[in-house]
Amino acid sequence: MSNAVKKNTRAVSLEGIKELSKKDFIAVLEFVDSCLSVTGEERFCDLIGDIKCFVPHDFATCGVAKVKNKALSTVMGIVNVSYPEEWMALYLKKKFHINDPIVRTHFSNFKPQIWSKTYQKYPDIDPKFLSMAQDFGLSEGLTYGVVEPGDSIGSLFSFAGASQKPSRRHIVFLELIVPHLHQALIRILREKKKKEILKESGIALPLSLREEEILNWLKLGKTSWEISVILNISERTVKFHVHNIMKKLNAVTRGHAVAKAIELEMIRL
Repeated sequence: MSNAVKKNTRAVSLEGIKELSKKDFIAVLEFVDSCLSVTGEERFCDLIGDIKCFVPHDFATCGVAKVKNKALSTVMGIVNVSYPEEWMALYLKKKFHINDPIVRTHFSNFKPQIWSKTYQKYPDIDPKFLSMAQDFGLSEGLTYGVVEPGDSIGSLFSFAGASQKPSRRHIVFLELIVPHLHQALIRILREKKKKEILKESGIALPLSLREEEILNWLKLGKTSWEISVILNISERTVKFHVHNIMKKLNAVTRGHAVAKAIELEMIRL
């Protein structure tokens, strides 16, 4: 068993662990391995679909948001796997997340939720909201996610509509696999944002290893002459690489190139 899974297992109660067989743990390990290697939103959606073997469901959606004062602050990205598009459009247009008991509870404590149990704690919930959700087959489900250290960014994964009622066994599976799904989702959304920035900015990547190396020295404020001494190449060669860097990043100055490279996470502060 991987260290990551062992760490997550320690967070799951012993009572819950007893519900899983050796075959279950092997399946979890295989799923975690898929999370580590998944690339692209389409493959990520396929991966979410594979969760049906752990948690039966008809609909799934997930997203990442900024968290402030134990509440959702700003939605950073959503990957709708199979929720009805009409419901998603209505949900976002009406801003249901503001009063949705599931979302409010989730971002306040980031613990696994069985929807029906959460609804019982909100007797004043808008009956029209519940009625509309039921019309789309979203009357029962499970929600879980992970919050980053410092309570800055949190994820939400919701699985709904299955004929089989949510159980403690399903929750145990989510506690084991969702932390890995969280990392995969962050990676997918980051790559998606990067592609959007590239498209909008007219940036032509990739940079060569030498160009990345020179970018890191530019970040530290080094001149072309200083970089040439450090790298033992001619100043003319450094200027040639800087010219190409600025052209590829569609930057007007060296500082602009560094700023864009940091935003694209090509180099770190």
